[in-house]
Amino acid sequence: MLGLGNPAASPEVQKYLKASTEEQLQARITPKQAVPLFLPKLLLLARFLNRKIAAHSINLSALFILARDQAFFKRLFFSGDRGSDLGMVKTEEILRFPQDDGLLFNHVWGKTLRDGASNVFGIRRHLNPELCPVKTIETYVAVASELRISMTNGYLFRPTNPHGHIVNKPLASSTADERLKLYLKEAPIYEGETLHSFRSGSALTLALSV
Repeated sequence: MLGLGNPAASPEVQKYLKASTEEQLQARITPKQAVPLFLPKLLLLARFLNRKIAAHSINLSALFILARDQAFFKRLFFSGDRGSDLGMVKTEEILRFPQDDGLLFNHVWGKTLRDGASNVFGIRRHLNPELCPVKTIETYVAVASELRISMTNGYLFRPTNPHGHIVNKPLASSTADERLKLYLKEAPIYEGETLHSFRSGSALTLALSV
């Protein structure tokens, strides 16, 4: 009424949303959920990307993108992080475990981290090298090193500009999402998955493993 604050918190808006939800439930309509992506499909995706990486005709820019995307997808699954937050990770936030059996991330900025809080979590090496998120990140960094791109600071997952040059900026989740769909369709193993499918699949996998 005063033109201040969050208009979405208005009682009229809240009543409208509640009425809409009740109407949807009466019509037997449930909110659409992300299609979960589980380990078997992650393995198929990893093998597909490895075949593309091994292709003799691939150029250095394409090699970087493939290595980056594979590291991004595996890290996303094994951390259960948001794609938008993962794209904001900087190399300064990463430490190795004492026995070099994993990586520790101290993420301090992202879509859900804007109040001074941090999100600390670790990922360990997987027994299957084809699924190991740590090994994939190491491969990605090695590819960047071959291209003379320093990863000692700045964003971990970097995009390319229209000219194909790698830039030290955060990788947009929309870019990663489009590339995921492209790979799954090429494989072809696409069943409607999105970037959020990694988070959904990770959560369900953890719940079923308890």
